[in-house]
Amino acid sequence: MMQGEHSDNHVIANGEHILVVDDDILTRNYLSLLLQRWGYQVVVASDLSSARKALHKSKFSLTLIDLMYPDDDASGYDLVDMVRVEQPECAVMIITSDHSAETAVEAIRLHVDDYFLKPVVAEELLHAVRRHIGGCYNLEGKDGEIAIFNLTQRERAVLEMFHKGCTYKETARVLGCGLATVQTHAKNLYRKLGVHSRSEAAHEALRLHLIKS
Repeated sequence: MMQGEHSDNHVIANGEHILVVDDDILTRNYLSLLLQRWGYQVVVASDLSSARKALHKSKFSLTLIDLMYPDDDASGYDLVDMVRVEQPECAVMIITSDHSAETAVEAIRLHVDDYFLKPVVAEELLHAVRRHIGGCYNLEGKDGEIAIFNLTQRERAVLEMFHKGCTYKETARVLGCGLATVQTHAKNLYRKLGVHSRSEAAHEALRLHLIKS
């Protein structure tokens, strides 16, 4: 069972597809309802066979995988390997009740994107999902208005560079992309934040806690 469910009242997602794989029906259903409430499209699987079929049928932005399946010869680790091969762009997060150091070490070895021990705090899960595949908060904007921000990972990276005082050219060099790409991201950021310059964007992002100081 998840904790901290109150946070989901302030979230709007972008319709990304998530695969939830867990043999426990309560956990599976709860995660599904929680993610759907946040605005994500969710497919659930109760075993590794069903998960494999789902991966062959649909494209996912994120897979949440429980590690232990008593009635299956394989484990969640095998599914992690499959996701890496079948959908390498898909983020992978492990959720498990196994608190052993060996499990944590294996998760690190597999380079999973995040690792959570049950029970997972809902707000922590939300932050992780947003960090890896996007989503947005309803935040208090200028003049007390409610503003909706849906920043991509690359837009957030550009904001971080602006906060460091980097120019467009410096940002492009550090992020390994073209100058025109950075300018496009900047244009989108200015529109979303209601600002007109790099310094204004960085200031507004800090005020709204979209980036860390």
